[in-house]
Amino acid sequence: MKLQGKLVVVMIFLVAALAAIFAIWYRYSQTYQAVEFWGAPTAKLIARAPEAEVLWLGPFESDSVGETLDVDGHRVSVLARHDASDVHVARGILNVRNALGVNASFDWEASGRCSPTWQYAIRLSDGTKDVTLLLSLDCPRARRLDRPGEVSVAPIAESLRGFFEERFPDSKEK
Repeated sequence: MKLQGKLVVVMIFLVAALAAIFAIWYRYSQTYQAVEFWGAPTAKLIARAPEAEVLWLGPFESDSVGETLDVDGHRVSVLARHDASDVHVARGILNVRNALGVNASFDWEASGRCSPTWQYAIRLSDGTKDVTLLLSLDCPRARRLDRPGEVSVAPIAESLRGFFEERFPDSKEK
């Protein structure tokens, strides 16, 4: 009788270990391309950064007073910003951040046939590191501000558009 009890406990631990291994493999298979594209530190910020800000971008104008971003030598103006740190106020930000970390959200085979106009940005920070992600939805592309390299976000472009237009209703008209 004692041997059967020990065997049951060993079997439970074995099943738990196999389930953990499967969970790790499954998560890796769902995210490895996104982590490789963004870089591990950026992928960690996308997933866990406590501070998040959503920006609406527009063409730079010489009389612009607000913040500007330098994208490959071209300046773009920040037209509006929305604090997205509080998930209760920034409804949908967790879904957006999760999507940006999953392989299926990107079209890895799409070539850059269009020229993106960066319409939105998401700035993430953990207090010591920060990153700004640029998003174009008319030519559905994403990239980091601090380095070249783009990827198509066509599979999630309409969901992203809904998220950003909810925060910046005036951006629908531009």
